[in-house]
Amino acid sequence: MDKKLIIDGVEFELLVEQRTGTLIYRARDRYLRLGEKSVIAKDVETHKKMEGLGFPVAAIIGSGTLGTQDYFIERSVGERRFRDLFEGDMQKHGAISHEHFSQFVDITERYLMAQAKAIVAPDPTSFTDGIHLDILREELPQYAHSLKDKVGRILHKLSAFPFVLTHGDFNPANMYPLGIIDLEDSFSAPFGFDAVSAVSTIECFPDSPEYEFYARYRFTPEQKRAYLEMCDKVSTAAGYPAVSLYYDDFAFCRAVWSLVRMHKWPKLQAWRYNNFIKTYLFQ
Repeated sequence: MDKKLIIDGVEFELLVEQRTGTLIYRARDRYLRLGEKSVIAKDVETHKKMEGLGFPVAAIIGSGTLGTQDYFIERSVGERRFRDLFEGDMQKHGAISHEHFSQFVDITERYLMAQAKAIVAPDPTSFTDGIHLDILREELPQYAHSLKDKVGRILHKLSAFPFVLTHGDFNPANMYPLGIIDLEDSFSAPFGFDAVSAVSTIECFPDSPEYEFYARYRFTPEQKRAYLEMCDKVSTAAGYPAVSLYYDDFAFCRAVWSLVRMHKWPKLQAWRYNNFIKTYLFQ
C-alpha cells in the first residue's frame, strides 16, 4: 500500500481505506480512488449516472489503470464535511449554526430534486440487500422472523414511493456544502430513504464518549422539523407522499443498515443492538 502516488505530475497522499478495499488519496483540490477494477467500475458508473441526472456529486476529472487496479479522480467539493462543521458548531455554540444548517438543507434539497426524477424499476431485493437485512438476521437469529416480518410490512407501506437511484449512506459524513461524495454503497430504494438517513443516522450513536464512536452533534427539534418540511415539499411537488409521514419506517431501515458488521467496536455494537431492539422491535 503506497502512502503516496504521482499521477500526471500530481502527488496524492493516502487518506483512508474504505470497507470495499478502495484506497482514497488526496491532492490539494482533488481525490483519487484506487481499487479493484470491478469495484471502481461500479463506482464510476453510479457516479456518472448521478452526475448526468443533476445530482450534486463531485465531478470526475480523470481515470486510468495503475498496475492491476483502476482509479478515478474527482474534484474536491470542500475542505470540511458537514459532520465536522456540525461538531465544530457544537463545541463553540452548543448547537448547529444557522449558517451550516441552511447549507445542509440547501445541498440536500438539490440532491432530492434530482433524485425524485431518477426513477428505476422497483426492486425490493436490492433494497433489503442494500440495508443488509439478511446479515442482521444472522447476527440476531432470535429476531430473524420479527425482522423479516417487520421489513415486509414496511416495504408494503413504502410502495407509495417510487424506487430511485440511491446513495445508500447519505449522511453528514459524506456531505459537503458543495456536493456529495462516497457512492460505493449505492443501491435502489424507495424515495425518502436517503432523505431520512441524512438526519436519522446520528440517532444510531450514543451521547457518551465511553463508546468507540459517539454523537458529536445533534439536530434540534426545530431543525429537524424544518428539514422534514423541505423534504415534504420536494416529495409532494413530485407527486409522492410526504416523507415525514413515513419517517419511522425509513429510520428503521437506516438503523438496520447501521447495525451490521460492528464486531470491531463491541461497546457500540451492544448499544446499537439494545437500542434497536428497544426502539423498534418491542413497540
